[in-house]
Amino acid sequence: MLIKKFLTIGIIIIFLGIAINSSIAMNTPIKTKSKGITLYVGGSGPDNYTTITSALNEVDHGDTIFVYNDSSPYIERLKIYKSIHLIGEDKNSTVIDGDRQFSVIDLNARDAIISGFTIQNSHDKNDGRSSGIGVFSYNNIISNNIIKGNRNGIFVERETNNIIKDNIVYNNWQNGINIDYGSNQIITNNEIINNGVYDIYIRASDNNIISNNNITSENSWASVLVHNSKNSTIINNVIKSNNPGEWQEGIYLRKCPDSRIIGNKISNSGYHGIFLINIYDVIVQNNSLVDDGFFFSDCYNIDFIKNTVNGRPVVYLEKESNRIVDENAGQVILNRCSEITIKNQNINNSCYGIILINQSEDCSIINNNFNSNKIGVFLINSNNNKIENNSFESNYRYGAFLENVKKCLIQNNVFIDNKVGLMIDNDKSNRLGNEVKYNNFINNDEQADFVVKDKWFFRPIRWKYNYWDDLGFRLIYIIHGRFFKYYSDSNQRVFRSYRFIDWHPAKEPYDIEV
Repeated sequence: MLIKKFLTIGIIIIFLGIAINSSIAMNTPIKTKSKGITLYVGGSGPDNYTTITSALNEVDHGDTIFVYNDSSPYIERLKIYKSIHLIGEDKNSTVIDGDRQFSVIDLNARDAIISGFTIQNSHDKNDGRSSGIGVFSYNNIISNNIIKGNRNGIFVERETNNIIKDNIVYNNWQNGINIDYGSNQIITNNEIINNGVYDIYIRASDNNIISNNNITSENSWASVLVHNSKNSTIINNVIKSNNPGEWQEGIYLRKCPDSRIIGNKISNSGYHGIFLINIYDVIVQNNSLVDDGFFFSDCYNIDFIKNTVNGRPVVYLEKESNRIVDENAGQVILNRCSEITIKNQNINNSCYGIILINQSEDCSIINNNFNSNKIGVFLINSNNNKIENNSFESNYRYGAFLENVKKCLIQNNVFIDNKVGLMIDNDKSNRLGNEVKYNNFINNDEQADFVVKDKWFFRPIRWKYNYWDDLGFRLIYIIHGRFFKYYSDSNQRVFRSYRFIDWHPAKEPYDIEV
């Protein structure tokens, strides 16, 4: 009986203990890492974290960290290894400052979101990957942030399927957005302003979309540069330059086949509005350029549809012949054409007024006016052409520029008030038979210039019977230029001054009507 009594008492004690423990458990909150909880940083909550880093140490996949602005700035360098949402209270006042200690945020987890912050002050040392946000994972969204004062604003390397949208990216001293070896990125609806080298830089990255961004550049190298990347889409962006650098590009694509450049508005780039080089099978459609222009080099199979410069259509012909171009064009480009006549154009405020490229031959450029362009007429690797009876006035690099051409006739033109009236640059080989005669050269900063290869005695340029307004009392006119000799053992070109002579210059200007 005594034993049974003790057993009964023991069982009662055990049940009481279980009941007490259960009661305690029901009234004590248990901190779990179940998917989807929110951790708070800053603010006045008693259990809120004081730093973002401390919250990152506790977070799990699928959780959210919400950061209040009252403890801003957060002087931290963050490393994210979990698929989380990192959300700031207000992008204008919730600041994460990297204190010049490499990247401010390294994102190494997929399926993350970073939104609602000002992210600033990565280090400025010689490391190209230093950035406001470094993305080294896939399927992430970077949105609604202000990213400023870093080496790169956003840097994505060797990852795919990230979305960069609705951010303000400005005053980063190297690149605004940098994509290296990363495909299927979407860059959309961002304000990208005054970044040091490139506003958007993409290298060796296929299938990317750049859309609906407002890009304002100042003295950068290019607003958008895409290099060695297939199937790029650049659509409906607004690109403008304030105080552009002399060599600044708007959109620059190199070795980017199967790409599309559609519906962009570009103005006032320092060099070219849209520059394509070593590219094929590309669509260029419905782009509007103001005080700008197009340039293509080593390109073919360009589907060029309804593009304008200064509100006028751009005429682009590829592998065509026996045509007359006399409509009111904003720019004219001939690519591998023959026997085309371009006449009666009035082209101004473009990068190049008329371009002949890639063996465009036996063409005539006659009775045109070129005013206030970078270059009025540009011929490159195109022979047996004629430039006659044109006016080149106030073009702020060259009136006409001929590069590696032969057997071209330049006659009865007026070159007036240009930086350089006429430039002939045959530096790759000796080209014979270019002839410059019966032209007026008046008040150009430099009347004419040339570069020829070392075997200059073949006389690649013949100058005769031109009027030079600075002739004075001389009987001949000396055109100063350069020749060079190439030394293959040291891979160097050594330039020497040289001169051609117009032996019979005109005493009075010719009466040339255009």
